[in-house]
Amino acid sequence: MQRHALPTTDVLWTIQDDQLRKPTTVSKLLEQVNEILPLESDDWGLEDYVVEVGGFEVLHFSNITQVLKDEDQVRCVPSGLA
Repeated sequence: MQRHALPTTDVLWTIQDDQLRKPTTVSKLLEQVNEILPLESDDWGLEDYVVEVGGFEVLHFSNITQVLKDEDQVRCVPSGLA
């Protein structure tokens, strides 16, 4: 996880079983991360972040069960740094 103008932070994030049973998007996942590790500011919103899996950008409206697998490493960076 790389936030604007801050050092990179490694985070181990567990997807709960209920999230796997109902459609949960990448943007919802970012909202959950934002509650624990603030990503937004007055100048930055969640839409300003690029989420990558295996070096490929995933779309914010993608369902996490379709783009993420067990043990995937996800990279999240401000769009200007991707």
